[in-house]
Amino acid sequence: MPTALPNPRARRNPKRARAPGSVRSDGGRAIALQALPPRRPRPSALVLRSAPLTNLVHPEIRYATSVCRRLRNYVLTISVNLMPICVRRGVQMQVLEWNTRDLAARDRFPFWHQTLSQTLVSTWPASDSPADFNASARLFDFGAVTLSTMSHSRLQVSRPAKLIRQTDPEVFQLHLVLAGDGAMTQAGREARFAVNHLLLIDSSQPWQGWRGAGRGPAESLIVQFPRSSLGLRSDMVGRLVAAPFPARAGITGVLAAHLRQLTENAGDLTRQDAEALGAVTLDLVAAACAHRCEATRALAPESRHQALLSLIHHFIRQRLGDPDLNAEMIAAAHGISVRHLYKIFQEQGLSVAGWIRRCRLEGCHRDLADPLLRARPIQTIAARWGFSDAATFSRNFRAAFGMSPRDHRHQAADDAWREGTGLD
Repeated sequence: MPTALPNPRARRNPKRARAPGSVRSDGGRAIALQALPPRRPRPSALVLRSAPLTNLVHPEIRYATSVCRRLRNYVLTISVNLMPICVRRGVQMQVLEWNTRDLAARDRFPFWHQTLSQTLVSTWPASDSPADFNASARLFDFGAVTLSTMSHSRLQVSRPAKLIRQTDPEVFQLHLVLAGDGAMTQAGREARFAVNHLLLIDSSQPWQGWRGAGRGPAESLIVQFPRSSLGLRSDMVGRLVAAPFPARAGITGVLAAHLRQLTENAGDLTRQDAEALGAVTLDLVAAACAHRCEATRALAPESRHQALLSLIHHFIRQRLGDPDLNAEMIAAAHGISVRHLYKIFQEQGLSVAGWIRRCRLEGCHRDLADPLLRARPIQTIAARWGFSDAATFSRNFRAAFGMSPRDHRHQAADDAWREGTGLD
């Protein structure tokens, strides 16, 4: 934990002054924390200058300290008055996390307001009970899109025309409601939404609304992307603003499942993986919007292709336990020929049967390592994932993972025991 530095305004010669409590990264850049002046005993804060994330500044801060502009392949975790702020960069994708639970009650709501306004879209929030307000968030940089998960107490939010004139990033936000409900007004529409609804908000038009939950916090998953990146006519997209729709079967259900999987697996993604998945996410959002507007022909060919591929992948994953799953069934379900289906998978460098087999083996690999399923017979697990023949399953598993299913289960149990006992 770096030692707090004195107020830089008090330095007479900043060129000769040296940060006594600074530490150095691999690039030789100083990383430091700046405490507030003693006369104002408020929580300290940190300004992060690491594009593409914007700065984080506590409302009480009136100056900013210098921090590392380039973080290499490691995780930097800094605790500011018991408030953890974590930035992960380098080879892994960039992730930002924060939580208000360890701040003083009077500082939680102002901090949340300032942080959200500077990392996503500037808004004017209000709370009926600021002293009881709690919130947390995680923000993932996927290149083409920014994905964030949020959990917070009940609040009202507005973005008036005055605020838009001051700052407008010209983005859309697509909200997937995970818990709670709410209502909003934008573009002359009044809308209510609930769990599993998708809601599109335009940063360039005034809006107001509220979010809450009967018990527990309201939770959302938010995709933010430039307004110009959808490739659809503005009048088409305009019909979806403040017009929530449920994420059901089809492309909207695939999009919702895709977003949930991204947040669950984001910590293991490399920067290159994240950028590729960001482009896929944008194609799925465009496809869902076009489907809702009944204008799928307006999509770019690449977006239509990606949407079809995602629908096929989702269809297969939902039916991996069916031993009769084959190319004919998949093609018929999507209204395409078997030849077209084979061509789609050839572009990925896989056969249809090969992709199905890989997904089944990954499911078996995961279940065999699950301590809650340790008493379940191996063949039962294999059958659950569509392998009806034990010898075929064992042979394919060994070819994919370099060991037998039984050895993998024993190794996973040994690793879990060592981790639990602290032994290497």
